[in-house]
Amino acid sequence: MRRGGIMKIGFYKSCITPSIGTPMAGYAARRDVSKGVHDDLYARAISIDDGNDKWVIVSLDLARIDRPLRNRIADYVSRKTDIDKKNIIICATHTHSGPDIGGYFSEYDEYLFEFTVRKVAGTILASLENMFEVEIKYNRGFIEGISINRRAPLTAPIDPEVYTILFKGGNKSIVLSNFTCHPTILSSKNLFFSADYPGELNKYVEYLLNSHSIFFNGTAGDINPLTPSTKIIGGKYNRGLGTFLEVEWMGKILACEVVKNILLSREEEIDITYTSNRISVKTLLPNNLISAKILLDDAKNALNEALQRNDFDMEMKARLDLWRARRIIRLYKIYGYDTMDIEIKVLGFNKNLSLVFLPGEVLVELGLKIKKKSPFKNTIIIGYSNEYPGYIPSLKAYERNGYETMYPACVLKKGEGEKIAEKTIEILCDLADKY
Repeated sequence: MRRGGIMKIGFYKSCITPSIGTPMAGYAARRDVSKGVHDDLYARAISIDDGNDKWVIVSLDLARIDRPLRNRIADYVSRKTDIDKKNIIICATHTHSGPDIGGYFSEYDEYLFEFTVRKVAGTILASLENMFEVEIKYNRGFIEGISINRRAPLTAPIDPEVYTILFKGGNKSIVLSNFTCHPTILSSKNLFFSADYPGELNKYVEYLLNSHSIFFNGTAGDINPLTPSTKIIGGKYNRGLGTFLEVEWMGKILACEVVKNILLSREEEIDITYTSNRISVKTLLPNNLISAKILLDDAKNALNEALQRNDFDMEMKARLDLWRARRIIRLYKIYGYDTMDIEIKVLGFNKNLSLVFLPGEVLVELGLKIKKKSPFKNTIIIGYSNEYPGYIPSLKAYERNGYETMYPACVLKKGEGEKIAEKTIEILCDLADKY
């Protein structure tokens, strides 16, 4: 069923795996560059046309999308098409086994940045070339036992919802899926490029449904995989072995739930509404980079010394300091200091279904709050979207301290997470009033 004109969808997928030897993102403790490719990394793009406007939603097998990367891609595409830049939404799956784009874990690589821009922009343009009329179906499932809140495994919440949307026209179909969990089955010891569990999910959905598949992560800031080898010792999370067999295990479980959802879904009406908003939040970023640059130089010297002395503990401290310095410098260059404006986008498909796009690593408590207070019956929250301000914790998270609330993993002032959540709820309410 359709309202508001005919809805058309396009899809394209391109390999974005860089050359072997490229530094990897995800872990400050990783000790070497990439040594191979286990499974290719992809850019997947869905283009949407409701007869009145066009949108593009992209999922990349990368750790993050920061503002310069998103803006460069959006600028390129908008020059080649009639799509408004604000209607171009680019998200990361957050795999920790992809390349370091942006210089958060290594020296900034302009070639890698430009390579990614061109590949992703080309994927978007190709998705616009083969659009077809569709109907949509959606459904919601639940999976427990494969994810865990790493901050307090025995008491803190997870988000077990598995959302699926099927876009189908004739013998063509695209499956969009959403689940909330860090793609960190593979540890810092892994030196092979991999999409982690989202790659396996997509692979099996494509095979089982003979369909295109695109995955989006949720508010997974504090949610990690609960694999068969994961241990909870003394109430604390201890990550598993990090094998590719466990990657396949989790991908298969999720794919089966996605397939079940699709087979049990029913056709729904389409009436698209959309809004893009910015909100100003306060940060802890310094008003200059003097201290960060000193830390960077000292850490480089310390790392060289540690490697010469074969001192593992000294090496790990130096690598962590390098990450801290690079993160502060990168975020300062993007946002400046004192405040940052971040983007919240919401796409409504009908009065019962909305997609929320949030930046950075939002902790699950805030995501659950947004879902609970949303006026839409089904609210799919997609994190790691359009820019990367770091972790976005709830007030309650500060009671436990931990990595997610520590500077510079989190550069927002205390309470700004609630501000973002409340603004998102307000946007959802305003959008729902249009139906």
